[in-house]
Amino acid sequence: VGTTTPGIGTITGAMLTSTAVTDSLGYLLAANVATRTVLKALDTTKVTTAVLQETGREGVFVWRAGNYSTQVAADTQEGVYVKATAIASSSGAWVRSYVGPASAKWFGVTGDGSTNDTAAAQVAINVALDLYFPAGSYVISTLSVVNNYQKIRGVFGKTRFLCNSTTSDI
Repeated sequence: VGTTTPGIGTITGAMLTSTAVTDSLGYLLAANVATRTVLKALDTTKVTTAVLQETGREGVFVWRAGNYSTQVAADTQEGVYVKATAIASSSGAWVRSYVGPASAKWFGVTGDGSTNDTAAAQVAINVALDLYFPAGSYVISTLSVVNNYQKIRGVFGKTRFLCNSTTSDI
């Protein structure tokens, strides 16, 4: 860790540089990371909370010990569960901390009307029981809902699914 004084310091290591927030005693509170690659490379013995600043995927991640292999395998887009580089997912994972519905944007959907969002949207549906699609036009070929209790939300009249040359609003 770069500093032991209150405020913002620097964490450095192989393939990463991120800023760190420390308390008045110099204890690390959180690391600010630019990408998921940097998040994966953090030393989880020293950093247990990270603020991801990657565009569209921003949020707080907390290191959780335990077997997350099933969740990490399902979340191939790393929207909620991110495997650390040096640690098996059966020993722990970075888990997004949030309240309310998960954002489909966290999984890499674009909603730009031209990018095929099918794969990312399906992963989001597989991982999150309560899912929010922000305003946009999502190109989708097919989706399968995996749970009868699934909630898929959007902005009335502004969240659109473009499916096989037809348009459906949420």
